[in-house]
Amino acid sequence: MVENQRLEYLPDEIADLSFLIAFQFLRVKSTREVFVEMDAAIKQRVESTGSRMEDIEGWSPLTEDTLKMLHLRDLPRKIGTFAEVIGKKDIFLVRAAQGRTFYIGDNPVVRHNSLDFGPYGNLGFDQKGIQIHLPLSAELTLCAYCPSIISAGIEENRQLMNRYRAELQAKAVQGLLTFREVSDKLKQMKDTCAAFELMNERLTKGLPIESNDCNVDFYNSLQLHW
Repeated sequence: MVENQRLEYLPDEIADLSFLIAFQFLRVKSTREVFVEMDAAIKQRVESTGSRMEDIEGWSPLTEDTLKMLHLRDLPRKIGTFAEVIGKKDIFLVRAAQGRTFYIGDNPVVRHNSLDFGPYGNLGFDQKGIQIHLPLSAELTLCAYCPSIISAGIEENRQLMNRYRAELQAKAVQGLLTFREVSDKLKQMKDTCAAFELMNERLTKGLPIESNDCNVDFYNSLQLHW
């Protein structure tokens, strides 16, 4: 896929990519921190009652080897669930701007969401608006987006543009805008629509979406943040 720079959107390909993203997300060291936090919470609860962890039958302190074993046992249980959720998203490729490259960090699967759900958080894999990125090479990044962003977003943009066109024509008839002003605004609107349609066409064909410098900075900032 990296060599051809294209997705075929075959069921097996989508399944493989979904498992790849899920595995790269679950395999990292930060996942083991969940077990550390859980152990600390249990210890705090036990000691708050005046007991000791050492008095619990079968208890042993967490070591690095124990954490790794727990992690390995937990991964097969979770990976299918994560992959199933990822497979329902819009999966596509993004190509770096000319002369630019994508970074990759120790936690390569990064997430972003422009929607704010308050204290409930907005970075769950099944959350509305979630954006998931995994760099595949210095030039290509694999993306899995909530369908509300692209598929629904393109259709919503078409509807907005149709309403905007009708409003402009009505203002021209009412004398609130000159026909020259309407023509200029319609041209701007047409250019915006063309950009959306080009994106949709490239996605449909499995071709990478071209990024600019700001896009690359954004993707790389996520790798640094995570």
